[in-house]
Amino acid sequence: MKKAVSIAFTVAMLCSLFLVTYVGPTVAQTATQSIFQLSNAVTFDGKWTSNTEWDDAATSNIVGTGGVSGIFRDKYEIIGTFGGTDFDVVDRYLIEFFTDKTNDTGDYVELCYDTVPSGGSSLLSTDLMIQISGHNGTIQKFVGAGANWAPGSIITPAPPFMAQAISISKLNGTNPHWTTEIAFDKYGNGGAISPNIMIAVYDASNSAAGIQTWPPGANVNNPSTWGLNDASALTTIPEGLGIGSMIMLASVAVLVGFFCLRKQLKITWAR
Repeated sequence: MKKAVSIAFTVAMLCSLFLVTYVGPTVAQTATQSIFQLSNAVTFDGKWTSNTEWDDAATSNIVGTGGVSGIFRDKYEIIGTFGGTDFDVVDRYLIEFFTDKTNDTGDYVELCYDTVPSGGSSLLSTDLMIQISGHNGTIQKFVGAGANWAPGSIITPAPPFMAQAISISKLNGTNPHWTTEIAFDKYGNGGAISPNIMIAVYDASNSAAGIQTWPPGANVNNPSTWGLNDASALTTIPEGLGIGSMIMLASVAVLVGFFCLRKQLKITWAR
């Protein structure tokens, strides 16, 4: 009996290690968003072109003073062959701002990258920010300069791609809202595979809500408040197999293994 318990415990520990590997590191800046390799193509039109277009990406909430105001999803695509001159890793982002449906010039979306990543409370020249002011306007690019940002870019060779539209989605029912899709070459700008990032959205028609961010309470000028964009999990998000299902399967495996081993040991003893 003790041997059966010991074996069952070992199986449980192995399952636990597997689950820890799946969800990625537990230590991050202030939050973690897992990023997976693209399996569904993206059409840059500021909406869910198909009902499954962004199903291959994890979801994190964008939060303001009034609670959850939107979400973002992101995934990466490998283009070319590693070591080749055309090798690129392109990040693709979906940012849905559920509470913004007005077209104000003062609205903006920001995506910040600590490309090294180095953390710290000061902005370095390896930090970059992509800012979209208004809607479907020109993308502005900035680099870190101590306490603030300075106009400039470390994004090469291709510029970021962007599309915005007022649309509905499977994540927010029938409520029309601004949706932003962004893509840029992470490998080309020297970004680490798992950088620290921050996303901010602002609705000028609802200034009382302030700047709404992921991670919650993040500061655009302080990389230590940003979250980890973790690519150390599985290559692609498993179809129909979320973390809840994996825990359940692991638990069932432990129980079945325990009782089978127990039964087998009883037969041995009877001899």
